[in-house]
Amino acid sequence: WAIISGVTYGLGLWSLYIAVNQGEASHINPFNGGIVTIFVFILSSLFLNERLEIGQTVGILILVLASFLLSFEKSQKHNGFHLGFVWAIIAALFFAISNVTAKYLYGQYDFWTAFVWSKATTGLVGLFLLLSPTVWHSFKKNKKETHVHKHSLSLIATDKIISIVAVILIQYAMSIGSVTIVGAMSGIQYVLMFVMIYLLTKFMPKVFKEYFTKREILVEVLALILVLVGSAFLV
Repeated sequence: WAIISGVTYGLGLWSLYIAVNQGEASHINPFNGGIVTIFVFILSSLFLNERLEIGQTVGILILVLASFLLSFEKSQKHNGFHLGFVWAIIAALFFAISNVTAKYLYGQYDFWTAFVWSKATTGLVGLFLLLSPTVWHSFKKNKKETHVHKHSLSLIATDKIISIVAVILIQYAMSIGSVTIVGAMSGIQYVLMFVMIYLLTKFMPKVFKEYFTKREILVEVLALILVLVGSAFLV
């Protein structure tokens, strides 16, 4: 079970990176989160016999709807559903399998034992990808790219540290509570992500910029309201 949990988590990350590369992070990630919640709800009901109260189910449905609204994309490259969303669905299935199997392990062992063993096997996916010629080719940089490469490494290191802390907190929450509810509530991260991306685009476009339309912003605000309502139902 630990191998399944770890490997599917790695495959989920790989698929999600491909999805984000196809579209915009502020749309792909919320869509992925909504699909993950649906898959987790189905798998946890089938294999963990997890049952939710009516109010909690309503809250989850509202959060899923909010995630889909946040995924609405009208950019310079895309208008609506595209290949990136297909990869996001594939990633969601992998993440759901990983979370449900991890929840099973948390019920059999103490948290740190189950966490370390399940996430350690994620490295197997990384080792497999290193064997790909495409990956090796991406490491070859010319002299003009040296400065960018160093800057990228610092960003990647910071990202990984924050990601590790976030994963530990979410996994611990799943170990002591409902995997479906925790997964749904973690969707609040997409609200914060959208706000941060919008603020960066508006005030620091040289650092990070995405394309926003007035209609898109209106839909996003509606989604944020739904997130607050859905979270209230869960609490």
